Amino acid sequence: MDKQLLTVKQVSELINIAPLTIYKLTYERKIPFVKIGRIVRFDKDKILSWLNSNSYDIINNRKQAVNAGGGE
Repeated sequence: MDKQLLTVKQVSELINIAPLTIYKLTYERKIPFVKIGRIVRFDKDKILSWLNSNSYDIINNRKQAVNAGGGE
């Protein structure tokens, strides 16, 4: 197994959000995690993929909104 498992603290430092937010996202099952007994760990590759899938390109969304608004 080549997976790098991270702690809550490591994930919070990696994505620059508070550890309490990581715990909340875990509780709400909004972030991928692994539970080993009572210990929570995070697969680094899955966290990076999750970040990528939850990012938005504001410029493209704005262009889509303008184009979808009706062109006259």
